[in-house]
Amino acid sequence: MMRDVDFRFVFIGIETPDNEILKLTNKTANINIPIGKAVNMINSYGMIVNAGFIIGFDNETDQTAENMIKCIQDSGICMAMLGTLYALPNTQLTRRLKKEGRLLEDGSILRDVHTEIDQMTSGLNFITARPRVDVLKNYVHVIKYIYEPKRYYERATYMGLHLKPNYKYCPTFGRKIKLAKIFLKLCVKVGFNKTTGWFYWKMLSTVIFKNPRAIEATVNLAAMFIHFQKISKFIIDLTTKEIKSIKSCGEEKRIQLMFQEDRNFIVHKKSLLTMVNR
Repeated sequence: MMRDVDFRFVFIGIETPDNEILKLTNKTANINIPIGKAVNMINSYGMIVNAGFIIGFDNETDQTAENMIKCIQDSGICMAMLGTLYALPNTQLTRRLKKEGRLLEDGSILRDVHTEIDQMTSGLNFITARPRVDVLKNYVHVIKYIYEPKRYYERATYMGLHLKPNYKYCPTFGRKIKLAKIFLKLCVKVGFNKTTGWFYWKMLSTVIFKNPRAIEATVNLAAMFIHFQKISKFIIDLTTKEIKSIKSCGEEKRIQLMFQEDRNFIVHKKSLLTMVNR
């Protein structure tokens, strides 16, 4: 039904390839079918999978990052939206963390709008089960790997070979001219870039010869890399600074400071509410 009305992208919350973690978080629906098989099935209907992944669950191990990388690469998911776990208000996770004394009460408040955007930069609003530095290092490792040009264009090629488009919408002649100009700009920006050029032309030629119907979608994915490359660098830089900050004062001291900041913020917020109510 989605294919018949020309859906071309679909978001899926995969979260983690670790079945044990999925069971513990009550997301058993994700266990019923292998991730790669599910993604290929959706691709066969002409839709590209945009998937959400999370790092920071209590039951993660030293293998979590590598398992996630393998899952993303093997399934060819280009738009892998990776974030750190965020305890949302009024959820089972938040209630449990609060009961365990691990929740930062003001964790849902963004205090720096320049660096705190979403769960990519403001997640882990609680005390993690594993050392926080290890969680953040895993996070950086996965982002660096999946958005390295070679890895990204490998996934774009895989997606281009497995996608079976059956698009209903046909652009007007004027729209086609505009798209052609955009394509030429992309070829210049990405195709003649020393870090992406080889991978771009290899991807393009492979899909043109083996699955030409998917070339439009594949070019779209190639263009998206420009954005992903920028945002991944932004996230990596911020997270690396946080790792250095934790290392400089030590994990235990950092936890104490986080709780102190949390208490101070709560007091300040109550004070402001009192003034407003007057």
